[in-house]
Amino acid sequence: MINPTHLIRRRVPKGGSEEKLWHFQAENGRLYEIRQFGQQKFLLGEFRPNGMLAKEVKGDTCYERSQIILDALDKVSPNKLIPHLEQLGINQDKVVKVGAGINISSIYYDSLEAACDAIQSSIDNDSWLVTVTEPTAEDLRNQRKQELVDQVAFWTGCKNRLVSARKLPGLFSGCHSMLEDLSAESRQQILSYLNQPSQEAWLKIRNMLITCQQTLWTAWSRYDLSAPRAGNVGYPGADTLKRSIRMAIADWEAEVSTRLAKALEANSPVPVRLEVAHAVR
Repeated sequence: MINPTHLIRRRVPKGGSEEKLWHFQAENGRLYEIRQFGQQKFLLGEFRPNGMLAKEVKGDTCYERSQIILDALDKVSPNKLIPHLEQLGINQDKVVKVGAGINISSIYYDSLEAACDAIQSSIDNDSWLVTVTEPTAEDLRNQRKQELVDQVAFWTGCKNRLVSARKLPGLFSGCHSMLEDLSAESRQQILSYLNQPSQEAWLKIRNMLITCQQTLWTAWSRYDLSAPRAGNVGYPGADTLKRSIRMAIADWEAEVSTRLAKALEANSPVPVRLEVAHAVR
């Protein structure tokens, strides 16, 4: 049975968040890693081939897709994979292997011994190590409920922000970011541009947000097919920019109303919905 005495202690990488690090390589070539975070938090992962091979090209390391490895991953069991690739002449030092990484659903073990038992189990069962918890049907239902509540909260926040920004004068009615209405300073810069459009002035204002999702530049390029999508050359005329601003606000208002109505329709727990809606105001 695998136990902590079979593990090889590794130096913790500079800048790493783990406190201790161990590797274990089975006789069949399977490679595992245990990372310790705190007194009783051991994260176990397995390095698995990802179908890529490393190769040297003019002194540089490059990576290429290997159909041989991909076919083996599809047809050969974990315990037999490395021996199978070696029989085919694949240099194991060139096989690219990746770990599981840290996930919100990652499985942590409360002791080094428990992590070793999990390694032993994956080898005995000839199966890849399971590193994340599978959500239950109840977990998925609760997740969906929370997503619906969050959707209502988000689109209610967008609606409230838009209603506030509608109080701005004239052309700027409805202009806002997610945090605030378009500031007086920004409005003055845009007015100055409209009075005398120029390349220099445009570069200074083009990234201003006029909705939660659109800048002046994206608004112009969305409603004027001749507008440049990149670079620092080209600017809209005054009438073109005014029209782009008005259309951007109108389209955003329509989208917010539609999305909020759909979210409210799909979301049944009204008390929770209203509580969240008020919280984002």
